[in-house]
Amino acid sequence: MKKTILLFVAVASLIFNACNNDSKSNAPKGSDSTKTTEAAKPAPKGKYSLKSGIIEMKSQVMGMEQKQVLFFDEYGAKECVEATATMFGQKTHNININKEGYAYSIDMVKKTGTKIKIPTDAAINFNDLKEGIAKDMNIKKVGAETVLGKTCDKYTIDNKKQQMKGYYLVWNGIALKTELTVMGMKTVVEVTKIDENASVPADKFEIPKGIKMQNM
Repeated sequence: MKKTILLFVAVASLIFNACNNDSKSNAPKGSDSTKTTEAAKPAPKGKYSLKSGIIEMKSQVMGMEQKQVLFFDEYGAKECVEATATMFGQKTHNININKEGYAYSIDMVKKTGTKIKIPTDAAINFNDLKEGIAKDMNIKKVGAETVLGKTCDKYTIDNKKQQMKGYYLVWNGIALKTELTVMGMKTVVEVTKIDENASVPADKFEIPKGIKMQNM
């Protein structure tokens, strides 16, 4: 049972860190699969086109549901995902913070956390998808669909390195729906509420007090 809970958290964390890290790769552009028809559209200021936001989501892994809230500011330069769930009578509460080139993964139940350098050559930034990353992770733009009344670009992925296959529906750089099979397990993440340009408390991007951190 404990292994199942840890696996559930690990898969959810993998999706967040693989899909939401900012990329600073200088790989050349030009792939038809990553171009948009809006040639005159101004370049985005960051990984998200909105300056800030609070995005409520629900996810399902192995038939178990988890609630997630994405907080971001400075067009995604700072972001935090807070996830809670109850499985087999046990509560989980995890926080993932990305800022200043580092990812912080925190277990609020165990009061422990890890800090790692974000690998920029393996990140996905849908607002500025580099040709090298798109090719390496086998990401293709294939059309459009609507989620919560928002017109989203649809991207498929078939990343054999991370054993990740599925699709994203992306609006303003934000994945409003993600359906992936990761390491043989199907995961669906859907946005349920969008608070655009919200006022996000600064402490959402700070390590909570009482957490024992470890550098990885």
